[in-house]
Amino acid sequence: MGCCGSNRAAFRVAPVGPAPAGPTGGAAEVRLRWRRRVTAIVDGPVTRTRYQVSVDSPLVSVDARDAVGLLRTGFFQRVG
Repeated sequence: MGCCGSNRAAFRVAPVGPAPAGPTGGAAEVRLRWRRRVTAIVDGPVTRTRYQVSVDSPLVSVDARDAVGLLRTGFFQRVG
C-alpha cells in the first residue's frame, strides 16, 4: 500500500498554469542591457523564459514580469 509516492509524482507533473505563448506571453516587454563580458543563457525568474545574452548582443527584450528579478542580479541595466 503506497502512501505518498504516487501523490508526489502527480504533484510534480501537474501544470501550474498556461505556458507563455512566446518570449513575452502577451505581457509588456522591457529592454535590458547585459553588463557582463561573457555569453550566457539566463532564465527569467517568473516566466522561466530563456534569454540569450552576450558581449556581442547585449540588448535583450524581456517579459516585464522577469525584468525586476533580472535587474536585481546587477548583471543587467534598463535601456530607455
